[in-house]
Amino acid sequence: MSATRAPNPTSVILVDRRNVVSEGVRAFLELHDALEVVAGPSEPAKAVMLDLEPDIVVADIEASADGPALIPHLHEAFPQAPVLVLTLLDDPKVVRASLAAGAGGYVLKSAQPSELIEAVETVASGGSYLQPALGMAIVRDRADDAPDANVHLKPGEVEILRMLVRGFTNSEIAAQRGVSLRTVETQRANLLRQLGVRTRAELVRYAREHGLTERGS
Repeated sequence: MSATRAPNPTSVILVDRRNVVSEGVRAFLELHDALEVVAGPSEPAKAVMLDLEPDIVVADIEASADGPALIPHLHEAFPQAPVLVLTLLDDPKVVRASLAAGAGGYVLKSAQPSELIEAVETVASGGSYLQPALGMAIVRDRADDAPDANVHLKPGEVEILRMLVRGFTNSEIAAQRGVSLRTVETQRANLLRQLGVRTRAELVRYAREHGLTERGS
């Protein structure tokens, strides 16, 4: 630990499995006069029991079976402290889920030391931080998830889509079109797959955004 610790260092709780990497993270953070690791690395179950008021919680969500769902538990245990995710998990969907769960920042353990310090200081001061290398990955992932505006739907598929938008049930569509319920269910599943959506609400939104609803519907 540095012998010239700042008078009021930023207090850090490190939530992670105890191993060589996490011990190395602690040692690295403590090299900085403005930071003080007051607990950890500690497993999540033990960390949330600590009677401390840290300025920031640095957590590896991979240390918990709950993944990003660990973040609300940390907020409950340390309501005054923002959470910075520090992990090896670089899946854009996990990053987005963590930020949606309330993480103030997300940085990989492979980041440059300067990035980690910047992330800790930024999040501890109330800001948000996303490692630059992850930003483009998230943008690409969102683009992959987005429905393709150029999807070519057959006339029958467009008609079913319009009926779904108007609130018809699968059974009602089958009766009006003179086909079996199984046929409608299959066509509806195909619509979901082609448009890259999961729910009826997303189908409705897609139809409206791409002018596929009947006038006045």
